Amino acid sequence: MSITYGLFQKCYSWNNKCVRFPDPKAGDCDADGTKFCDLWQLARIGMVLAAVHGVTIFVYTLATLFSRPLVQRRRWGKTVMGLIIHMGMAGLTLGVVGHLFNSADRFRVGTGLGASYITTLVAVILDTFAALILTTAVLNSPPEYQPIMY
Repeated sequence: MSITYGLFQKCYSWNNKCVRFPDPKAGDCDADGTKFCDLWQLARIGMVLAAVHGVTIFVYTLATLFSRPLVQRRRWGKTVMGLIIHMGMAGLTLGVVGHLFNSADRFRVGTGLGASYITTLVAVILDTFAALILTTAVLNSPPEYQPIMY
């Protein structure tokens, strides 16, 4: 029997029921004061913004891939910056959730974070590798058009 916590709900394994979390009406904010609920709300907002930004970067990357070579060269820098911003937003959210999970009294043995925590961690790692690979590829690639010397 376990309880799995997500940013918006907690789920009980013994009855497959999920309820809103943290719910001030259920007393989830009483133990640690408003600090816990405020930080959890910050993590929610950060993850939603990171998700929206991630979709935007994905669409921008697709548009860059299917554009002309000269346009691609100019857009890769913005793509890398977008990946770094997404990595920072998601990483900050992971840090807040991890801190709360390790420091709050409500998380005991038998509780855990949902699969989305691991998925977000993998996304941050992939963002890091993609940014490094794109930066290396763009900096080391020759220019598209070489001037003809007479």
